Amino acid sequence: MRHHAGSIIRDPRYAITELVANAWDAGATVVQVAWPEARGDIVVSDNGSGMTEQEFLSRWNVLNYNRLETQGNTVEFPPGSSGNKHRRAFGRNGIGRHAVFCFAATYTVVTTKNGVRTTALVQPDEEQPFKIQILSKEPSDGHGTIIQCVPGDCSGLRETEVVKLLGSKFIYEPTFQIHVNDTPVSFETLNGDVPTFTVQTPHGMVEVYRFDAEGGRTSDQSGVAWWVNDRLVGKRSWDIGDGALLDARTGIGKRLVYVVKANFLVDDVKADWSGFAASTRYLEVENCVADELRRDIHQFLTLTRRDRKRGVIARNRDTLKKLPPLAQAHVARFIEDVQRESPTISERDLANVVTVLANLELANTGYSLIERLSTLSPEDLDSLDEILAEWSVGDAKLVLNELGRRLRLIEKLQNIIDDPRADELHDLQPLFERGLWIFGPQFESLSFTSNRSLTTVVRRLLAKRHNVDETRLMTPRRRPDFVVLPTSSVGVYTADGFGRDHEVDEIGHVMVVELKRGGFAITDDEVNQAQAYARELRRAGVPGDTPITCYVLGSNVNADSQDEVTMGAARVIPRAYRVVLQQAHQRTFNLQKKLAALVPIEVDEDMRELLDDNLFDQASRL
Repeated sequence: MRHHAGSIIRDPRYAITELVANAWDAGATVVQVAWPEARGDIVVSDNGSGMTEQEFLSRWNVLNYNRLETQGNTVEFPPGSSGNKHRRAFGRNGIGRHAVFCFAATYTVVTTKNGVRTTALVQPDEEQPFKIQILSKEPSDGHGTIIQCVPGDCSGLRETEVVKLLGSKFIYEPTFQIHVNDTPVSFETLNGDVPTFTVQTPHGMVEVYRFDAEGGRTSDQSGVAWWVNDRLVGKRSWDIGDGALLDARTGIGKRLVYVVKANFLVDDVKADWSGFAASTRYLEVENCVADELRRDIHQFLTLTRRDRKRGVIARNRDTLKKLPPLAQAHVARFIEDVQRESPTISERDLANVVTVLANLELANTGYSLIERLSTLSPEDLDSLDEILAEWSVGDAKLVLNELGRRLRLIEKLQNIIDDPRADELHDLQPLFERGLWIFGPQFESLSFTSNRSLTTVVRRLLAKRHNVDETRLMTPRRRPDFVVLPTSSVGVYTADGFGRDHEVDEIGHVMVVELKRGGFAITDDEVNQAQAYARELRRAGVPGDTPITCYVLGSNVNADSQDEVTMGAARVIPRAYRVVLQQAHQRTFNLQKKLAALVPIEVDEDMRELLDDNLFDQASRL
């Protein structure tokens, strides 16, 4: 039986919906559901057509009852009923009759038709799924059916949940009234749970209610329902305006129900209430409503997909945290793509698919490489193959690391050279210890390091000139290899010289780099001060034939101070930062500009938030 009926006898939500749908198919206009939240019987009673004993046994006593062949797809109403004569039946194969087995193995059916009330007991049987025992037949007025059982488990489904569930399935038909215990299933009782909005049309205001019939099995319970004066016009359909708003066969197409109230269209309703006449007024209203429904559906799908995506990420959080950002972004896009291509996939199945994908990424130590390779285009893969054919991985890594270090130096320079408030000049001086390559290829082959003793010489010179204590010209971190001034910093670097026996002899080259604060212009005073550095270094013992190169860098250079000054083997070179940056870009093949043109890895906000330890912990405590 469980295999035959599926979710109908496993999920109480499906079960109670099917029992009410049976009343719908029986032509009922009123359904009363007694729903116990603790102890008590479940009772579903209706005022439908009811059944004779013969009809009951022929329909109830078989597993597969073909309703379409026996009764057709239209609903038969009892005599004198006020129900909508255009109502179509939900039932197809009679499986909904078995829904009560979700709650109990034994139940009773009391059905009245043609002046006779028949009472039957349905219970398990050893030789067949169930058996029916007719308990009594007696005269009775009226019509309808009552199904009653003592539930073993209602799975914690509360009355308010049942009201909301049945409302989402059946409220679009105003002639079908449902009560759960003493609570009517109506717009008033569902008001706080139903998204509502209005649409202003050229002919009046329209009220729209959206119901999410999650778990809907067929398109018969979904679509757009038009109400005029609390009466359904025609039948529900997704065909509105220029075409179908949704494909009724999809999961979302089976879930949503829109009720559109437009009382001012009463004169446009056909005489038999089977639809609207194709008047200009109705068509204009229909187009306005269709536009708003498209907007609302788009917003609903966006929120629904994001909620499911976040749920899947949370379930796989521990695994996803181990992935690099590029892999995380790939997984986030994968979740969105799967939901877009397969909107009917359940969150559980989606989470399982993501678990498999994440574990594949972590299958071995090369997962990040595999992930990166999977994102490359065929052209990029060909280029990578050519690189590896000419370079070893170690050599390629060495070259790329050096280029990366140089590009980071360029980036830092770009951020501060024109900012007069920048305080990072003192932090940049250490970078120049390995950044003298900027000034020309002749400095590539020499290994320059900060020279403390010569820096001390420059510091003493500047202390005398500015009449301050020498210690005040040290860096904030008290590094003795740099000199700090209010508007600049000075670093002195030397490279070793070698004698005839190729042993380190004495200083081979001295470089002085003075960095002026952003917005500072270099004048003759700065050039003269650099010459004083060179002279003081000579007096401190630097041989006369040892090259001394002094670079003075600022935001710009006055026109009368741009010339290079030569004093024997010493040179003073004033330069604007922009010129130095142009040199740096040229010496790194303009890679920074080329890389900036590439599309960066986009950080998925849901992935970032849910994988962040602090944010996740805060959310889990709510």
